[in-house]
Formats: sequence, structure tokens, C-alpha cells
Amino acid sequence: RASVFEDRNYTVLEDSIAIDFFNKEGEKASTLTALSGEVWGLYEKVDSLRAEGDVVIVSDERKAKMETPFIRWIARTHTVYADSTVRLSTEDAVQTGVRFVATDDLKSYTMEDVTGVIMSEEIALPER
Repeated sequence: RASVFEDRNYTVLEDSIAIDFFNKEGEKASTLTALSGEVWGLYEKVDSLRAEGDVVIVSDERKAKMETPFIRWIARTHTVYADSTVRLSTEDAVQTGVRFVATDDLKSYTMEDVTGVIMSEEIALPER
């Protein structure tokens, strides 16, 4: 369900959402799902999105999955921000941290206070 407020250039999304992100070639790069959200900007002029409640971004290209309670996405820069705890799963590792900043395809990211598990024998850890 969506409530559109054209005079305020704002939309409220309720009862679960799913949003596909596309790369420059027009191919689907990732999908975001959440329980609810708010969109600033209308139609093709979307500025940003705030999503909350079981937020998950799955990257088809990177084969990664990000989970967090809340995110903010900025359309102009294709950037996702999450201040709350984030869990990022890839083929080789599972990481948990905070202050997550990533491209919406999850190809590039930073995160602080990281803990994790490496699940690949091909990744060499530095010796102490």
C-alpha cells in the first residue's frame, strides 16, 4: 500500500516493499525488501528512500546479502547508509558491524566495529 502526497513530493510505503536497483546497462543489480518505507521525490525524480523493518538488500551481481533494521538510500549517488547493526553475507564471509556505507549493488562498502567469520580456505589471514 502506498500513500502519495504530491503537494509534499513524498510517498509512504506500507505493508512490505520490494525495490529493484539497476546498473548503468539497465540490468537488475540488486533488490531491497523491507516492511515499510518513505520516498522523497515522485516518479522518475526520486531523491531518496528510507526503509525500515527487516531491511534486506540482495546483490545479484556480487552474490551478497545485507540485513539491517533501517537504511537510507540516496538516489543521486546510489549509496546506502545504515547506522544500526548490519550483517553482510557473501560467498566467502559473514561480517557484522555498524555505520555501514555501500553502493546499492553492494560492490563497494565500508563498515566499522566489524566482527566476522571467513568461510574460505583461499583467503589468507595476516600472521601475528
